[in-house]
Amino acid sequence: MPTWLIESVDDARRIFFEQLENCQVEYFDYYLCHALNKNNVKAYDLPGVMDFLYEMKRQGKIGRLGFSFHDTPEVLASILDTHAWDFVQIQLNYLDWTLQDARKQYEIIEDHGIPCIVMEPVRGGLLASLCEESASILKDAKPEKSVASWAIRYAASKENVMVVLSGMSNMEQTRDNIDTMSSFEPIDEDDQKVIDRALKVFVEKRTIPCTDCKYCMPCLEGVDIPAVFAAYNAYAIAKNPYEFVRAYERMQESCRANQCISCGACLSKCPQHIEIPENMKMIEELYQEIKSKK
Repeated sequence: MPTWLIESVDDARRIFFEQLENCQVEYFDYYLCHALNKNNVKAYDLPGVMDFLYEMKRQGKIGRLGFSFHDTPEVLASILDTHAWDFVQIQLNYLDWTLQDARKQYEIIEDHGIPCIVMEPVRGGLLASLCEESASILKDAKPEKSVASWAIRYAASKENVMVVLSGMSNMEQTRDNIDTMSSFEPIDEDDQKVIDRALKVFVEKRTIPCTDCKYCMPCLEGVDIPAVFAAYNAYAIAKNPYEFVRAYERMQESCRANQCISCGACLSKCPQHIEIPENMKMIEELYQEIKSKK
């Protein structure tokens, strides 16, 4: 359910039946209220909206009703206490377990006795392309396993996790994920120690936690926010100033960080709660500093 389009129960009803028709099905096994947070959850407080969704469950047109979530543990608990749900989808990975308080979110879901579906287990690919030092720690422990497989295994090892969603970009990633789950090895204590060591090194590289979800886009001033962060994060990991400058200058001038006017329109849209204007200023200053030394 596209939460941001719901202004009345009529919107919910129209959209739901359009989706059934478009998907050419008679029911949905799992149906999600999309991307709930403190503000947009209010769409489901509108008269009749949740009653309609519950009626679709009674009629068998929805098998299980849940929601995906981007906010604080406190907001999650409030949503779970306000309505009856069958599952929750959250961002969970070994970086966000503490960084985004995924642990607390997971525990709240578990306490409510409903299963957890995991999105972003590899953090938008970030945990598949760690810095060289972190990747070496993982490869030394299990040379036969990919770096990405550690992230998939970490999420799938949580007892209350029902499904781990993985966005695969090519056949190699698909085969790797199939291999990881077909011969699944849960994360044990020794594995956790390896992950902790690798993560400590990685976090010290001070990357910006952007997952390239593009919820912040389009920027009113034309800044390509995810691309700017991607260029910076590559620098933060590899510490190659010249590659950073090349990547930054490959972007159109109208899309660079210096176009940011700190209007703040993007802040409420970012699931990661990144201080985007502040980081845009920092990245532009970094670019100018490196350029001045060339």
